[in-house]
Amino acid sequence: MTKTIDIRLALIAAVLMAAIALPAFVHADQGSGSRHGKVGIRQNKAMTASSTVDLNCMQTAVDARETALTTAFDELNSSVGSALSARKSALSSAWSISDAKERRTAIIAAMKEWKTARMAAYKEMKSDRKAAWDGFKTAAKACGETVSSEESLGKDSSGELAL
Repeated sequence: MTKTIDIRLALIAAVLMAAIALPAFVHADQGSGSRHGKVGIRQNKAMTASSTVDLNCMQTAVDARETALTTAFDELNSSVGSALSARKSALSSAWSISDAKERRTAIIAAMKEWKTARMAAYKEMKSDRKAAWDGFKTAAKACGETVSSEESLGKDSSGELAL
């Protein structure tokens, strides 16, 4: 629960910082002449396209995406937590075995089960995350908007679980 709150606080802080910093960059670019013309053109296209976008529709699409992502992360945390509890019990039982060979076999089995459960949880998370973004892209098109590069599914440095 604390990790979910920390993630939400970090996301809110990032959005607020972007909202504060972005107008300064846009304003600086507007008077910069032909050297940065491509950026200005891209911004003008975005401004033109936004006049035909159904804003209420986009708010609903974003809300649905963010709710789905929150649910996916909550399920990941729950699954990993359950797997850790199972591992704890299995390792505790393994360490109660007096025969070293049997204990080693039980420890290996516990760790293998943990790894399988953890990998399944992350695989499910990636699937849920992709479904949330695919649904958002479809909804955004229906609202008259394309998903900008600033608000698209990305990868972190390891290629995993970027929002």
